Amino acid sequence: MSTIRSILIDPQTRTVTESQVEPALEPLYAALGCDMVESLDLGGQIDGIVDEEGLHKDDQTFFGFHGRQKIIAGRMLVVGVDGAEWTDLPTRVTVKDILLVIRWVDPTEARRAAQDGQFDCIITSPGQPDSRVPFRFPEETDDR
Repeated sequence: MSTIRSILIDPQTRTVTESQVEPALEPLYAALGCDMVESLDLGGQIDGIVDEEGLHKDDQTFFGFHGRQKIIAGRMLVVGVDGAEWTDLPTRVTVKDILLVIRWVDPTEARRAAQDGQFDCIITSPGQPDSRVPFRFPEETDDR
């Protein structure tokens, strides 16, 4: 199986890097450091693949999206999606784009928000609407 272009968000090292990953479970487990993955629809034919059991890990690290109350536990691979298949992340989405929309979250803030956690890998703060699309990437344009 061939690899696909992705971007890895790693709150442990506080880095965002472009990477290549094989779109199969074992390579995804290795990239994310987990045993179970969950796919989150980020809109625009883009998914975020995360550790489904991220909140249950000791010494977990977190990140969120500017302007949203969402908090993600652990690493995320941002990939393209075509129907039910993970594909190359569109070239219009760059590391710079990701850095502009994320924020690193203190574990104390994340654990406090987890008391209302409705998902294993995503936390919604009390009183905030649950939006499965935390931000919008630049749309594909014909102006190249």
